[in-house]
Amino acid sequence: MSKHDLIQIREWEQLKFNDPVFILKELRKLELQLADVSLDEKVRTLRTADLKGYREGRDAALFCLGMAAITGKQVFFALHESQDYDFVTLWQREDEWVYTPVQLKEVVPESLNSNASVNAILQKLTKYPGSNMTTAAVIINREMRLEFSKILVPEVQMGGIWIYGTLSQDQGKWFIYGDLQNEPHRWEYEYPSEPALRP
Repeated sequence: MSKHDLIQIREWEQLKFNDPVFILKELRKLELQLADVSLDEKVRTLRTADLKGYREGRDAALFCLGMAAITGKQVFFALHESQDYDFVTLWQREDEWVYTPVQLKEVVPESLNSNASVNAILQKLTKYPGSNMTTAAVIINREMRLEFSKILVPEVQMGGIWIYGTLSQDQGKWFIYGDLQNEPHRWEYEYPSEPALRP
């Protein structure tokens, strides 16, 4: 491990990491409370500048839930934007804590950009310097038929490339697919449904 990596890890050790299950349960509870309230669509979908952090936190939590389904380990996250990543995950492998910087990308709803696609988003990864430490997570936030065989994997230096999105209208069921740079597989997982209790 390089000196730069050690400095980076020391910085990440100071971050406040969140439990994705708790965050998602709290957000779902808020959604239910506001279900009958008349809100601007941008506010409801967390698409204002003021609410961007909440949207990214939700997307990060959903990614961590998918990674937990794959690894069988609890995966935490901290929003921490840097040059080539948006949040950092943390999970325990045997006696070691593993930090992973994650670059978050989105296939936005059709109402925001009808031409957005998985392949277009993946090709944008080539603009970044790339790092064996950084993972790319692409969330699909629109209804679409995803043909895994037609995904074009860019030639980039990354720690992994993952795609995830909802499988159901009520967003109760989700999938995660990857790592695209190695023999990819698909896993399914569920959005936490019980109301959260404060720790």
